Amino acid sequence: MSFKERQAALDGHVSDWAVRYAQFSELVCDVEKECGKGINQDQLLGLAKALEATPDEILNLRMSAVSEKSYINTDKFYAFVKLRFDGRPINLTLVVEAVGLIKAFNELITERVGVMFDELNHSTEDNRFHKAICLRRDICRLKALIRGGYGPTAVNVDWSAITPQEDYVDSLVTFDFLEEDCSWYLDTKKGPLNWFTGVDYPWQVNRCIELRQAFLNRLDVFG
Repeated sequence: MSFKERQAALDGHVSDWAVRYAQFSELVCDVEKECGKGINQDQLLGLAKALEATPDEILNLRMSAVSEKSYINTDKFYAFVKLRFDGRPINLTLVVEAVGLIKAFNELITERVGVMFDELNHSTEDNRFHKAICLRRDICRLKALIRGGYGPTAVNVDWSAITPQEDYVDSLVTFDFLEEDCSWYLDTKKGPLNWFTGVDYPWQVNRCIELRQAFLNRLDVFG
């Protein structure tokens, strides 16, 4: 398959994943909207059971909740109900799916850029050196964007507005930072996560995917 065909196939998988991400986000929004009103003990326990909280989690809620409608119960829900990598109504299996997509994007980016540099090395065009420097500059822009946070959107990136944080003319440029960008979630399956950490992970991996898609599209300007 050509690079474009591989990218199109990956984009298709991302579209399928995005449906599950949207469903996850909607469920989380519904729960947080309900909790945001303040809930009584019965509502708290009903919500925990609907999300298939563990017996220990439900016991902790019973022991610490107040009977009347209160934000104390909201706090207890977030303190005791955990998110897991399993089949519960709200779970983090979509993070695991995203990891595979991110790794595939990393491979595609690395391979495509490697071929581009190889073609420039064998090119006889007068502007080949300028193109190579611009390509190295955009790799460093990608690195700066990852290291500095993704900003308000990772879809419509203004690449010209990003300042590289290192020398891209004389220094060796590698893609090690792509793997580093994903290393933070590699150990997440070791145990349950608290609510706010858990719901943030799918958002983070979604941004990882979006940024890689944006960079691959950016490579089109080099021909």
